[in-house]
Amino acid sequence: MAMLPTGKDVYFRLISAPSDIALRERRYNSPLASQYEGKRLNSPNDLVVKSDGSIYFTDPSYGLESYELKKQPEELGFYGVYRISPDGKLTLLVKDLTHPNGIAFSPDEQKLYVSDFRQDIIWVFDVQPDGTLRSGMIFAQLEHPDGIKVDSQGNVYSTGLSGLWVFSPSGQLLDRIELPEVPANLTWGDSDRKSLYITARNCIYRLRMKVPGSRLSFDWRSRSSETSFFLSTWFLNFRNILVIVIGC
Repeated sequence: MAMLPTGKDVYFRLISAPSDIALRERRYNSPLASQYEGKRLNSPNDLVVKSDGSIYFTDPSYGLESYELKKQPEELGFYGVYRISPDGKLTLLVKDLTHPNGIAFSPDEQKLYVSDFRQDIIWVFDVQPDGTLRSGMIFAQLEHPDGIKVDSQGNVYSTGLSGLWVFSPSGQLLDRIELPEVPANLTWGDSDRKSLYITARNCIYRLRMKVPGSRLSFDWRSRSSETSFFLSTWFLNFRNILVIVIGC
């Protein structure tokens, strides 16, 4: 569950067949985007909500590559980054990435980070007043970047093939945290927003950090009671970070 700037409780879910993004606002469920210029989206993967209520999302082909969707070929011919404005208009922002995946804003919303899983690159774009993007540059390089989150100081956290990578706002590698298995996506949680919840192949992990997450990340605090059970804990020798396995 996410809390939008309007104060309304909304639920986001990614639907793989047919590919679309659906928003459920308390009493109803309606797709926000399923086509671009009359052609079906590939398989929307990750999204982030800006403070004005606009939704930015990535659209790689992972869902189309799944067994269930083999009979549904690609229609667009590219993998894009899109914006849905508060009034529902869908705009293509970027179309030249190989496989856009994770996506996150800087704390001031002036920068947008997008991971390209197959190029092993995290890109950073300048966000314009009208919500469009320009000046795409390589921010960092790591093997198979996936989910991205940003903390309140602007540091960027990305999952990758060898664990969790932490970069400064300038792209300098600050730390790499090894995990017992390959991680996928992540989000900030707990009342102080100093916990990173990380999904992986078989388990969900919780890392206690020193710096809280950016206020622009999804607000999962109302669901904290649902993630209060732990199966096992251990320490990693990285800044005294506590890793807790929530479930496997």
